[in-house]
Amino acid sequence: MNLSLYDLKILTLVALLETQPQLFTPEDQTSLSALIDQVPNETEEISNQIVTWYQERPKIEEAMLNFPGDENVILGPGGQEVPLNPEEYKETIKNAIRRSSNDGTKPQNQPPKS
Repeated sequence: MNLSLYDLKILTLVALLETQPQLFTPEDQTSLSALIDQVPNETEEISNQIVTWYQERPKIEEAMLNFPGDENVILGPGGQEVPLNPEEYKETIKNAIRRSSNDGTKPQNQPPKS
């Protein structure tokens, strides 16, 4: 079974969280996590809510729209081509948020410049 456009949007967000975590502020991570907690367990609705969420964040929207369509990057966990169920998508997104919030590429408190 092929991935739908809804599946691809969800998996692109996950890939973006994992490959470009610096785009997501702590506030973005918190609001996305809250959104995922509240959205119904329907793939189409999860995808639609993600689109609405990132449209309010121009840098994330640009990255989502320009994300390379390399199938190897946006496949599901374990390289699955089979769409996940909505609960699995929600857990995958939440895990990606957790991983991105622990990413070492985010700027830490930096010493003042001399």
